[in-house]
Amino acid sequence: VGPERERALLRRLSVFAGGFTLEAAEAICADDSFEQADVLDLLANLVDKSLVLMEEYGDGIRYRLLETVRQYTRDKLQESGEAPGVRARHRDWYLGLVERAERQLLGPDQGKWLKQLETEHDNLRAAQAWSMEHSPEAAMRLAMALGHFWEVRGYLSEGRERLAAALSRAEAGRTLMRAKALNAAGRLALHQGDYAAAGLLNEESLAIFRGLEEKPGIATVLNNLGLVAFRQGNYASAHSRYEESLAMNRELLDDRGVAIALNNLGNLAHAQGDWGAARACYEEGLEIRRELGDRRGIANSLNSLGIAALSQGDYAAARDYWEGSLAIFRELGDRRGTAISLELLQRLQAALG
Repeated sequence: VGPERERALLRRLSVFAGGFTLEAAEAICADDSFEQADVLDLLANLVDKSLVLMEEYGDGIRYRLLETVRQYTRDKLQESGEAPGVRARHRDWYLGLVERAERQLLGPDQGKWLKQLETEHDNLRAAQAWSMEHSPEAAMRLAMALGHFWEVRGYLSEGRERLAAALSRAEAGRTLMRAKALNAAGRLALHQGDYAAAGLLNEESLAIFRGLEEKPGIATVLNNLGLVAFRQGNYASAHSRYEESLAMNRELLDDRGVAIALNNLGNLAHAQGDWGAARACYEEGLEIRRELGDRRGIANSLNSLGIAALSQGDYAAARDYWEGSLAIFRELGDRRGTAISLELLQRLQAALG
């Protein structure tokens, strides 16, 4: 590479893992030596010299370095003394991304944001790995915000490991961030069937939330503890937790929380043979989720309604519900949800002989 600014950009681009966008390159690589407005021209020169690859991706363009080039330029970045500043900007950029995404993963644009996080997953891993050594609080913020993404996309073991590592390195204290991270870790443990760990993590989270008088957090964790109790067959405890969560969410006017608690109360009623009560809970929850545009929530409600319909011998309705849920889970790339819907459809085929 000839001009010094091109060399500087190339070595700074080595901070990216698995590709990057122009917007990210501008924010992370520019400094006093060249401005953000210069990055596009410098990047085009590097593409012309085949040192950076440009690829169409969805509706946009992504760039990446060949791995041999990346390894070489990463060493040059380290030698230049610029690495700490570039890596800190890389961390800040991707931390901002995941914290914006966290707020969107429960709404109507969740599919778009899930796809974006999947595309940037290698960069997110790199940002968290660097933060573990240099900024444990940022590592925990990253892990906490990624909890829902890991849950939906099936990165359960990886998510648990990263949350555990971040919790162990971050400063101990009864903080809101720690309570949220413990709750996220508990959710992942629950989905892996590790009920002992899920219970301990969520009880610790609940204690912090109660100490902080953080009602939204309390309502969320109560629901998760209800799930732990339900999976272990402790229906009385599950009912108590769900009802407390439902009442608190109604008080907070948290429609999403209300829908979750209703769906879980429906599951409990179904397990106890009260199919009419179960279906009523599911239908109320589904109506709320449709108003919110919560696609994943809608799919979960459809699965539950299908189970209730099958129990009542309404095979046609069960098929409609499960085919609807399967389409949504596939659209979102939700591996666990897709597998559950397929299993339910197989159960229907078995019932039909």
